Amino acid sequence: MLALWLPHYFFNVSQQTLILTLTLFAILWYTWETRRMQLAVARQTSELIYNRRLSILPKLSVGFTRQNVMFPPHVVDCLELRNIGNGAAVNIAIDDISLRYEQNAFAIIRFDRFVFLEPNKDNSNTQKFAHLRIFIDNEVPAPEDPIEFATWSIPSDFRSNPIAFVGKYFREQKITLVVRFQDVDGYSYSQSVTM
Repeated sequence: MLALWLPHYFFNVSQQTLILTLTLFAILWYTWETRRMQLAVARQTSELIYNRRLSILPKLSVGFTRQNVMFPPHVVDCLELRNIGNGAAVNIAIDDISLRYEQNAFAIIRFDRFVFLEPNKDNSNTQKFAHLRIFIDNEVPAPEDPIEFATWSIPSDFRSNPIAFVGKYFREQKITLVVRFQDVDGYSYSQSVTM
């Protein structure tokens, strides 16, 4: 229909109307092409941002170790973090773990925090680790009844050895450890590990 109408339209219109119509079509085509270019630039920009974030993305490996501490001198359980990603991990924190180990007894396992952990590279001269101390205590306040206190408190053998406590009471149970950290640009990440 348009092919039949256009020749009749162009033949019967004035020169000004013809020029304005051609200008309208040129502006519409130019607008369409400009929009396509804007979408392509936006797509390229988002890919560059994504690649930049990948280039500085930290990734932590988690393990347990025992370390000697000087004050007071003894061996403590630690969570060992190693940055195997591409960028530095900043403001590293591990969520507390709340566990029920007896009928009326709940334990909370807490971890130290760490400020900055560089990535370990293949050509690095030194290995970089973060050793975060592990603390264990009771989650709820002590009961008033002395009879309940014996089942409420964490056995003394485990107060300085949280890993043995978890091994004894939660051998068959899976525990999720959530590590939260940021990259150098301030983007926050969380990484979970099932023990």
